[in-house]
Amino acid sequence: MAAPQLNRPATLDADVVVLPVLTDLTEGKPTESKAWDGSRLNISGASAAASARATCPYVLRLASNDVDGRLRKRDLVLVSQDTTGSFEIAVVKHRGRLALARRDANAEWKLLTTGQTLPEKIRPVGKCLGIVWAPL
Repeated sequence: MAAPQLNRPATLDADVVVLPVLTDLTEGKPTESKAWDGSRLNISGASAAASARATCPYVLRLASNDVDGRLRKRDLVLVSQDTTGSFEIAVVKHRGRLALARRDANAEWKLLTTGQTLPEKIRPVGKCLGIVWAPL
């Protein structure tokens, strides 16, 4: 399966949403982030519907693998900057930096990249809504 092409016009008669692609997590307007190189991605289907309900949505291009092996480097993940509803993977602020984390069986937050347990005071500032694209 070929990687998605950025800024390629949609060829289907479906609702298409164009979102910025970032190389790092951000707070605020994604298009004003230093992690944005100007790339955008056309998304449709379930991802487009989820982004319509999101706050300041963007697509994150992962820079490293998840220690659990579920997410891999270069996967494209849809991120929302709100914490309402249920979600498995959160954006958290740890030591002044944003990171992805998930709860373990003991309901403790653990960093996706290292598996490090985070302090109890950690609170989500965003969430991952799903994988937009991943290689097989």
